[in-house]
Amino acid sequence: MSSSIVTYGIPGAYPRSTQTLLGSVIGANPTATAIALTCPADSIKSVEEWYLDCDFYNYTITVGPWAQPSPPPAASTGTVDMTQILTFTDTDFDGSTKTAAVTWSGHCQITDTTSLSVCTTKTIGDSTDVSLQDHGPQTSTITSPGPDYNIGMQPITITAGLDKLASVTPSGASASATTTSVSSISTSTHASSSSKTGSSTASSSTAGSSSGTASSAAATATHTGAANVYGVNMGTMGLLGLVAAFLMH
Repeated sequence: MSSSIVTYGIPGAYPRSTQTLLGSVIGANPTATAIALTCPADSIKSVEEWYLDCDFYNYTITVGPWAQPSPPPAASTGTVDMTQILTFTDTDFDGSTKTAAVTWSGHCQITDTTSLSVCTTKTIGDSTDVSLQDHGPQTSTITSPGPDYNIGMQPITITAGLDKLASVTPSGASASATTTSVSSISTSTHASSSSKTGSSTASSSTAGSSSGTASSAAATATHTGAANVYGVNMGTMGLLGLVAAFLMH
């Protein structure tokens, strides 16, 4: 099928990264573009260790004109919204299993096209295990994001929604796109497992800072099947930053 490769600046997409990302465009206008990201299924060597193979799993991101390879002069600052949905499965000593779904979202200010200034994150858990259901939404304000948050230019193969990008002006879409032929691309997804470091202040709260665009993007991706959640055994993974800390609290 026909596809296009576009490039956007994404937090956590390091310049040294050689990963391949697939994207489904959820919505686009001159000031914001929302994309559901995934990795090709054949790039995952082990379902148990997907976090070693793909930095983005069940991940949606909303970026502005600043994320273009050559942004307009007035678009060097802005915001970025990210949402990630993870499902974990844990097996107890008696053979019973417990599942937990966690939604992480973040809203960050962009000081320039390569770094973030302040991020507000929100983590919400939903579980079949009563001990994991006691957690309400928790928010954290990260005032000094670490290097894992640095913005890197990431090529994305757009497999759906290309017409949405074509319908907006160049100021709202990537400045460069290369048309290619893709024989078959799986839409199964794998999540970011990178631990995000930085100075943070955490508090329990029911108020979230992420924009409705990113939240609706996540819902749309899940509804359309662009975000397919795989269960992962918690015992094989260790802590996954704020998400795992939230689960194991």
